[in-house]
Amino acid sequence: ISVYPNPFTASFHLHADATLIDAKATIQNVIGETVEEFDELNGNDFQISTNHLAAGTYILTVTENGKITGRKKLTVMNQ
Repeated sequence: ISVYPNPFTASFHLHADATLIDAKATIQNVIGETVEEFDELNGNDFQISTNHLAAGTYILTVTENGKITGRKKLTVMNQ
């Protein structure tokens, strides 16, 4: 997977190399707490809105059929 722009302020673009079917994207803070989940992702390209997240570092994990498809570090900047 790829994520851009990164760092970002309110949203980012998620691109998957292979077509996702019923995938899930989870955003966790640096201590492992889930702060956002996006279910039923189908396709290759997604615009993810995160305008409520505080500035900081997060981990994005994409899973499909219970298996991790990709993991990226996200950096949210102040708006």
